[in-house]
Order: sequence, then structure tokens, then C-alpha cells
Amino acid sequence: MYQTVIMSAGWLMNSFRSTYNHISGCNVNCLFMQTREYAARRGTRDKREALKKSRKKAIQNVQKVGYIPSGKEAKKKVILQSPLTLIDDSWKKKPVDNVWILKYHRKPFYAFKEAIECHRETNHPTMYNRPDAYVNAIFALNLQREKKTKFLEKLTNLVETPHPFDQQTNRTILAFCKKTSDIEDAMAAGANHAGGVEIIRQIQNGSFAYKEYSYIVAHVDILPDLLLIRGLLKLKFPHVKIGNLGTDMGNLVKKFKQGMVYKLQPNPHFKEFGTIDCAFGTLNMDIEHLKANFDALIKNIYSARPKRDAQFILSAEITSPPSTEIFKLQLDEFLPKQPVKQEAEEEEEGKENIEDAVIASQ
Repeated sequence: MYQTVIMSAGWLMNSFRSTYNHISGCNVNCLFMQTREYAARRGTRDKREALKKSRKKAIQNVQKVGYIPSGKEAKKKVILQSPLTLIDDSWKKKPVDNVWILKYHRKPFYAFKEAIECHRETNHPTMYNRPDAYVNAIFALNLQREKKTKFLEKLTNLVETPHPFDQQTNRTILAFCKKTSDIEDAMAAGANHAGGVEIIRQIQNGSFAYKEYSYIVAHVDILPDLLLIRGLLKLKFPHVKIGNLGTDMGNLVKKFKQGMVYKLQPNPHFKEFGTIDCAFGTLNMDIEHLKANFDALIKNIYSARPKRDAQFILSAEITSPPSTEIFKLQLDEFLPKQPVKQEAEEEEEGKENIEDAVIASQ
């Protein structure tokens, strides 16, 4: 009761003071007092809004780690390990029977034919019932270049398929050639559009939608005319290194229509590691045809290796969805034996022969 009386008395005194200042013309104190009180209220609101925003950000950044006892802070540190250190499992025990725990035992190697037969058993009509399922190859790669700070970041290529299969992809091909016979061969091979100088003029005028085509192939004899639209075609411009420039239009179109396309997927945390996942056939194909497609695929990937004395393709595994089984392959029959070391040994042998010849002459 006493506090209430004091508060009311203070309020009356402030009101009398503001009224007296206003009447007497001395309203400076009143304005100053009002501005100060407004600034104080505004600062309080700003602090409250800032506190709410910080709480929202904290809630968004916090990861759900399960039940946390009250009064304790959740501190969960995730230590990532490079996949390069996980590929080599030679330190684990060898499995002694057909049943083993993968965590404590080595992953066995399979021959190519054996892995295909295992997938055929899994996709049999009595199990998954997918006898025509795709067969995928997953390659683990070491992307480090000559320098430790440089890595192979982009790798995309199209491989000519020795034994084509239905990849269920919609690829559109534009073929440039002058002769009518080449135009007929390109259209017979599956090109969506083929022509010569007239198409180049239409592209210059802007009346031909060349960007809608997935790939562009060309005959060698029309290359001087194509230089006029080189700036427009950009990366799709035909070149011998890319493989979309040649003399056999039928094979060129078939290569880009039925070829196997692979793309490097670098690891988001470790730049020195990457994978390639590519389908090279179906289970109902002949095993020798599947092996030829796989051989063409792995040799094309191996040709893009950095110039360094280290292993590029670390491992290769075969999968066949919807089955979850993974079979690790033996790559000795597909990859060459470290040509860099062989060249070094040949150079050493040559030096030894020269030294022997010098000694013999003396």
C-alpha cells in the first residue's frame, strides 16, 4: 500500500512538471525526456528481437543427436576418415568359410565371369525376377596429380560400346556432312538431323535450334565451313580428340548414340578420392560381350590417369540393382602393369649396358 502511494505521488509530480514546462514555454526538457524514454523502449525491443533471431539460428544449427540428459551439453564430434585408407583391407582376417562378418574379414575378390553368374542367380525369376537387369561397374580412383595440392576434379567421357545395349536414354545427334551418301549413312545410323552448308547458314541466321541436340558430329570435308560457327558451338565443336570428327559418319553417329557415358563423382570431403558408376550391359547378354564392354570402359578410364607413379584405379566392383550384392573384381587381366616402372627399369638396363660397353672397350 505504501509503495502504491509513493508511485502515484511520483506520477502526479511528473505530470505537474510537464504541464508547468509547457505553460511557461520551457518545453525543452519535455521533448528531451520523451525522446529519451522512446529511445530506451526502442533499444529494449531491438534486444528482444535480436535474442529471438539468435535462438532461431541456434535451433537450426543444432543437430538431432538423440536423447540428451538435462543439465548436460551435447558435444558430438564426427571424425571423418579418408576412403583411401578404407579400401585396403589386407590387414583383416581371411574368411575360412562361406559365411563371415565383413567388419572383421577381408572382402574376397571374384573373377569377372564368377561375379556375373552370382548376379544372375540373385536376379533369377525365383528371387528378384530381373533377368535383364543392368550391370554397373563402380570404380574407386585416386585423383591426386603430380603435386600434392593438385587433384583431378572433372572427368566425363563417352566410350564406344563394342556390344551395344538399350540404355533407355534419349540422345539427339546432329550430323554435318557435304555428300549425300554421308547424309544417308548418318540418318540410317540414327542421326536426328543431317545436312551441310545450308544448316550452317541457318545457324548463323538464328533460325536453327542447334542447342537442342545432345551431340554434334561432322565429316572432315566440312570442317573449313564449320569454322564460321565455332564461337556458337563452343564445347560441342567437332574435334578429333573428342572423337566427334571423322570420315565414317555411320560409326560416328552409332558411337554417340549407343556409347557408354561416365562421369567422375569427387568425394565432397576428400579431394583425393572419387568414384565412377557406369552401366556396361545387362545380365541377359553373353558374358564375353559383357567382358568386352567392361574392358573398353576400364581402359578408357585408365587412359585419363594423371602422370604420376602411383595406382590410379584402386578397385572395381560390380553391382546389379535391385540386388544389393557387391562383388569386388580382380583387375590383373584388365589393367596393364605399371608402364612407368617398366620404362625406368629399361633405362637402368640401358645405362648398365652402356657402362659395360665402356669398360669392355677400355
